[in-house]
Amino acid sequence: MGDIFSIQILATCVRYLTLHTRGDAGQADGPRTPFAIAFGKAGPGNRMRLGVLAWLGAALLGGCAVNRPVETDGTHARIERRCAPATPGAGIRMNRPRSRTGSTVSDRRPSALSPRALEIAEFIGVRDLVRRIERLREQQDPGSSGTELLGLRQQLSDRILLALLEIQSAAAEADCEQERADVLADRLQEARDERVRNLTILSLLAAGVGGIVTSGLALGAEAAASGAAVLASGATGVAAAAAETGFVAAALLADSAQKFPHPRNPLADIWWHPRRSEIFPDSVWQFLNRPLREDARRRSLRQYLIDQWYRDGRLGKPGSDEERHGIALFFGPGGDYTIDELRDRAAMLDMLEADINLMAHDLEGLLEEVVALSAR
Repeated sequence: MGDIFSIQILATCVRYLTLHTRGDAGQADGPRTPFAIAFGKAGPGNRMRLGVLAWLGAALLGGCAVNRPVETDGTHARIERRCAPATPGAGIRMNRPRSRTGSTVSDRRPSALSPRALEIAEFIGVRDLVRRIERLREQQDPGSSGTELLGLRQQLSDRILLALLEIQSAAAEADCEQERADVLADRLQEARDERVRNLTILSLLAAGVGGIVTSGLALGAEAAASGAAVLASGATGVAAAAAETGFVAAALLADSAQKFPHPRNPLADIWWHPRRSEIFPDSVWQFLNRPLREDARRRSLRQYLIDQWYRDGRLGKPGSDEERHGIALFFGPGGDYTIDELRDRAAMLDMLEADINLMAHDLEGLLEEVVALSAR
């Protein structure tokens, strides 16, 4: 629509100038239009003015062209990095042994490990393994069980290594999705900045050309004492002011949205809280959903994330239209994102990545306690 409107403006300018120059050159004694009164007879000066108005029309076309959103095609989709694992779900549903807390007499005995270490051992499926290591260390003749103890510690190290790789995989996917949002936001920001620059230039051009034309018509009206010229002068001034105002307003309100799909969405599981996540490994999902001992309300890291998003204004006020829009956009398969919404999504993913990486601290603590236990 903007291009069609600009073409109409350009055609109108050319038509009026053409009529003016023809009327002056071929009908010197005939009636003179307001443009003829203002500019005089046809000649190099009129050709120059025609060129100026044609250039103004071309600038209008260029200014409206930057209204278009950032164009993407199949090529962009093909070269976009894959954020999901090469084989989504691989390793997440592996059949690892789970502890049976409280199911055996030995499990009810006091442990030398801290509750936090036992909890993370439960998440990665090695709690029974840790208790077996404890029992072996309690034997009177540790030398007789040295080979078995070494084998158990090797199994424990392998499980901890696997859990660390799962953490890195989940954090890498969140980081990749964050980078996708940041990259598109940067592209939209560059397009908006260019549009604002062009609209600012056009507003200055509209003011300058409008002032020149208005002054010329005013002088022509004074010389010819023509009411039509006075009317044309006033109309030109109003049109120039309206054009300048329109360009300035467009520059101030310049914004654009871009379609941004994310069918595999880590934020969706955080919000909708499925019983079992199809995106996060089991160990990471349990870690994110465990009640925190240090929190009086026993909230989980997942609940902390959502509360923080509300405090930061990412989702708007509860019950508002902004909240409903944010929920559908951030936690759905994708949609049309503005620059600010892309920045919000990137910040939310960054917070998620940080919380996932916290699990590595607990794994480190577990390994340190087991090593200390074995060294006694």
